[in-house]
Amino acid sequence: MRVHDLFGMAGGLHLTGLGGKPVQEHLLSIQRCIKELARAIAGGGNGGNAAPAWLFDAFHDIGCNPNWMESVSDRLNAFTAAILAEPPVGPVTIFFPRGRDLAATRIRPRTGINWIGVGLQSIIMPAGTDAAFHNLISHQYIRHCVFANLAIDGQLQTLTARGNYNVGTKAFYIPAFRDCLFTDPYVTDTGATSLSIDLSDRSIVQRAPA
Repeated sequence: MRVHDLFGMAGGLHLTGLGGKPVQEHLLSIQRCIKELARAIAGGGNGGNAAPAWLFDAFHDIGCNPNWMESVSDRLNAFTAAILAEPPVGPVTIFFPRGRDLAATRIRPRTGINWIGVGLQSIIMPAGTDAAFHNLISHQYIRHCVFANLAIDGQLQTLTARGNYNVGTKAFYIPAFRDCLFTDPYVTDTGATSLSIDLSDRSIVQRAPA
């Protein structure tokens, strides 16, 4: 291909497979989408409009034990189910303070609920073949969730009873998510991949160490 075939009259760079639009236009479009998405996530799906925020401490408010001797999964799942039975106005955030939280069974992520930690000091330890966070209905989108500054340590995850590999033994097994943000996760020793992104849409995954 000749060089002058790559550039349009306005100087835009054209590459095969971009639908006739120059690369610059695609980049600007992506930039606009990211800004809109960030505003939407910050507003809990309210287009960036201010809304009351609800913050719950996993230890003090929900009764989770951060010494990894008692599983936190059932408490968290019961709490989020109760919250969504009468949904509050505005985003809900569950905060994990410093500690090691055993997740003997999966924690169910839900639309409109954020999960925030303090980085490497907030460690969730999934056990068995379960992921730490697992959406039970694989093709049902969860929306407007933030997962930030959480460490997932999979050293307690195992093979199946028959000694087989389980594709769901991840950190985040959430095949379908929309308008979500995964930022600064730190994942080690999981049985499968860290994050399932089969049906991701309008979402951001950033600063995830390889």
